[in-house]
Amino acid sequence: MEFTAHSGKPRKRPHRESEQSEVMRFLFDQPLDQPAFLFRMVLLIIFAVITVRFLGSPIDPELVGGFWHLVNLPFHEAGHVIFGFLPQIGVSFMGTGMQLLMPIVCGATLLFKTGDSFGGAICLWWLGENFLDIAPYIGDASQGVLPLINGQIGQETPYGFHDWEFMLTELNIIQHDAAIALGSWNFGKVVMVFALAWGGIILWRAFQNRTWRE
Repeated sequence: MEFTAHSGKPRKRPHRESEQSEVMRFLFDQPLDQPAFLFRMVLLIIFAVITVRFLGSPIDPELVGGFWHLVNLPFHEAGHVIFGFLPQIGVSFMGTGMQLLMPIVCGATLLFKTGDSFGGAICLWWLGENFLDIAPYIGDASQGVLPLINGQIGQETPYGFHDWEFMLTELNIIQHDAAIALGSWNFGKVVMVFALAWGGIILWRAFQNRTWRE
């Protein structure tokens, strides 16, 4: 009679491996025809170029003050209105909160409703960009020199108008505004790079499994 030695380690359950492969396919496999593939490739390159501009830059209000800020600003202001029933600190936070919530909602819709994993990756990039967008505002909390939506700088507005000045003062951590801003800035960069890597993997797998003729 023969005996086989084993290490005593539990074997991986087949259904767990199957579940993991299903998750991988859900996140990274997206069948694309040639025009759709090329369009997404162009998008990925554009977003990569934009990201490179951010990666080597310190916190810079002008760098995030263009097109993407104009996209984010309406959601920021809508957050104050929609959540106006909250206490003042909640209303102040939900300006930023709405900025961060919109990419998550859009990404989840694309990913889970339409199966557009590449769209989910782009929304994740947008989320990272929002962390960059709010960083100068956070860092301005103790200085109040950035122009606000009413055309005045923070120092000229009543207490509570500058969201982050109010929130950090109420939480007694306004002395850490620069560190919090830097954390938001760097975290945003990490999220953006991760999103590009996700999108790149999706396109690489789509290219490997391409059905169109070259």
